[in-house]
Amino acid sequence: MSVIGSALAGLSVLLLGTLPAQFFSHVDVIWRMFIFGVMFIFGVGGGFFETSNNVIILGSAPEHRRGIASGISAMVRNTGMVFGVTLSSTLSSLRSEYHRKAMFSAVNEVRDMAVIMGVKDVFILAFIFIIICVSVALLGTLYTNQKKPLSIEKTSMR
Repeated sequence: MSVIGSALAGLSVLLLGTLPAQFFSHVDVIWRMFIFGVMFIFGVGGGFFETSNNVIILGSAPEHRRGIASGISAMVRNTGMVFGVTLSSTLSSLRSEYHRKAMFSAVNEVRDMAVIMGVKDVFILAFIFIIICVSVALLGTLYTNQKKPLSIEKTSMR
């Protein structure tokens, strides 16, 4: 489920990251946002990924420590969201400024295009991170499937 969820989230980020920076029409945005349901796909993918990871984390914690494990998991998730928003906003701003300077002009249309290109760069970087996430989840799945279950034989007490 983690692999499927990550892949769905990656697909939605890739669809938005591949919008053409110049001369894209409303149709380009509409078919990505509505027909493929980009935000829906991202939400479903994130739900699959997060739910299956929580099951793995809480299932591997001892029963008397599951509250602590749940709290730490929630803290890491919220910290990741805060850092993700901060990092993506900073990168978008820096890349927009880079593209604006590369275009040698400060005309409003050029600035708008530079902002779009900066946001696209962030989506492509997010897609790279999601590919890494899919790879780690896939490796974890393969590792889990290779482990042999521990069998406990009953011994008779005499």
